[in-house]
Amino acid sequence: MGLKVCNRVDAEFDNLRLYVENSSYEGLKYEMIQSLDHIRKMDEKVYYQIIYLHNHFSHFWGPVDLEQGEYGLFEDRAKQLKEHLDDFVWLYQSLNDYRSKKVLHGILYFWITFDYDYKNMIRENNYSDYFDLDLITCDETEVFVDLGAYNGDSAESFIQNYARRYQRIYCYEMASDTMEKCKERLQQ
Repeated sequence: MGLKVCNRVDAEFDNLRLYVENSSYEGLKYEMIQSLDHIRKMDEKVYYQIIYLHNHFSHFWGPVDLEQGEYGLFEDRAKQLKEHLDDFVWLYQSLNDYRSKKVLHGILYFWITFDYDYKNMIRENNYSDYFDLDLITCDETEVFVDLGAYNGDSAESFIQNYARRYQRIYCYEMASDTMEKCKERLQQ
């Protein structure tokens, strides 16, 4: 699926699309391994922080540890990129603003390169991670439902961003121990 290139952001995304399209599953996986290995050689502290972070959430993506030969993270990301490339292109084309398009590109680029500098450069720093005040408004009738509330971080951010201008918040979490952490976090 081609992409109409109108500017630098489009060109960066299209280059990534072409790279994924022309790479094999094994080639993508190899590139990810090499990227992380490069980080390990340049700064072991950063490497171990990456390993810790990804393994802490390995139930989402799979484990990663170059020394132990744990490549679940690479396998899953390569599979998602190869099997859903058209879906990512569709999503990119469906986004109405270039800030969002640049963030999508940054996430997918990070999947392959682990380039934290680039990811941090495109990270939105004006608003919280969950609520862009230019896009999401709220008034006294708002009901916020958080499905998969995890530890309550998104509900807490909602409360902070909308200064208690809402009617009610509902949080749902499958794991009972995690739900307890959510309840503790939100008791104020």
